[in-house]
Amino acid sequence: MSAIDYLAGRKILEKENSKVNGEITVVKELLWGVSIFAGGLPQSGGLAKKIWMKPLVEVKKITKSNPPKNVLILGFAGGGMSHMVRKHWPKAEIIGIDIDPIMVKFGKKYLNWEESGAKVRIKDAISFIEETKKNGNKYDLICVDMYVGASVPEQFNTLKFVKSVKAIMSNEGISVFNRLYGKNNREIADKFKKILQNVFSKVRAVRPEANIMFICSNIV
Repeated sequence: MSAIDYLAGRKILEKENSKVNGEITVVKELLWGVSIFAGGLPQSGGLAKKIWMKPLVEVKKITKSNPPKNVLILGFAGGGMSHMVRKHWPKAEIIGIDIDPIMVKFGKKYLNWEESGAKVRIKDAISFIEETKKNGNKYDLICVDMYVGASVPEQFNTLKFVKSVKAIMSNEGISVFNRLYGKNNREIADKFKKILQNVFSKVRAVRPEANIMFICSNIV
């Protein structure tokens, strides 16, 4: 740990190179606690956890009379979100999908996602969705956080992908999509919002930190 890290209250706990995300770093900070970083951004724990607090609170309000029985997290990463889901919906089944085994391994070790009761599969999200469609399974809440490093792969910004997510939602289900909304990301996020509006009856945006979260449903 460098002198700068020490003075900033920042300690690197572990690093490992991933074929998916490049260098993954587990960091402990005085302000945010333990976070898992890739591409210079927190992917799970710490600030990443705070970003999801606001949209999940909004979803809880919307689903107060009909809470989700199952929750799918596409882009499970280190699983920090699974603890929040468990807190809001204690009886819900939680399924986590992530393509990066190192990210999931670090989450198990440092963020204790197993305590949430989530069932995690190491699998490409698109393959999982196609498998789910064939099985006829549906989800009441789908959280989509499909970052690789600092960006969302192009295949997850398409009309085809959004339609595939809708196809595995229950009739009264909700999907939440996470996008960065800084100066360099705003145009991409706004274009993605238009795609969502072409697929879902209702798209609501909430703004935690430097992100924008789109809460989508077919309930008017």
